[in-house]
Amino acid sequence: MEDLLFVNTELSSAPIVMAIKLAATTSVPGATAQAKSTGVGVAFADTSTRELGIADFVDNDLFANIEVILFHYLSTVY
Repeated sequence: MEDLLFVNTELSSAPIVMAIKLAATTSVPGATAQAKSTGVGVAFADTSTRELGIADFVDNDLFANIEVILFHYLSTVY
């Protein structure tokens, strides 16, 4: 993951800021009582393209969806 995050260390590249907020959820409809989930809010700002993005979703204990978002966005930037 660090290889993708720090692949471009030049100061000429525009910074991208991302914030992630985690919120515990009690249960997901249709899920078993043992299934744990976390509400996730993600927002980013790309200063080079003047673009803002937001997302709100439920994720598991391994934060697989957050990982997918990071890899997808980083692959489109670099």
